Amino acid sequence: MEFDELQKVWDKQNNEPLYVINEEALHRRIKAKKRAAAKKANWMEIILIGANLLAGSMLLWAVLFKGKEHETFIYVMIPIMLLVPFYLLYKRTQRKKSENKFEHTLLGDIEHALSNASYTVTLSRTSQLYFLSIAALTMLSLIFDKDASIASIIGISILFLLTLYASRWEHNFYVRKKKELQNLKEKMGEETEA
Repeated sequence: MEFDELQKVWDKQNNEPLYVINEEALHRRIKAKKRAAAKKANWMEIILIGANLLAGSMLLWAVLFKGKEHETFIYVMIPIMLLVPFYLLYKRTQRKKSENKFEHTLLGDIEHALSNASYTVTLSRTSQLYFLSIAALTMLSLIFDKDASIASIIGISILFLLTLYASRWEHNFYVRKKKELQNLKEKMGEETEA
């Protein structure tokens, strides 16, 4: 018999589990992942709220004080950009209220982390679609603006494309983090069943 087989026989005779999971260390790791997922969701919400308020206010200022009142697309973007932060605040409040429904157990904490990770992935994808609509409206506004030069239209187009590329990278990062949590939950389920 090899050493591994002897070890298994010895463990069976002693009725000791072959592998022991340090639940306390695992719980600390899951709590850290839960905090990280909540922090990502918080930062995304704050950045999106701030960016929309700033951009909407700048457009409103341009219409009121810079003589841009003839640009139709700005009138579409201003209310959107000034209302989206209120929607995000509503979603944030809902997310914060739902945090109390999770138990403070190993499984409850992983469910909580997964909930925040799912929210972040959804928010990221929705932000990409929202960004595309704002980029399209901005480009239409620039194209129909008599004062806009070809160089500024090309420069802003490149900026939008780079931002879209970065947002795809960011979205994939959030998806990977969510998958890590799902895999961890599945492994915990397997350990519980064994």
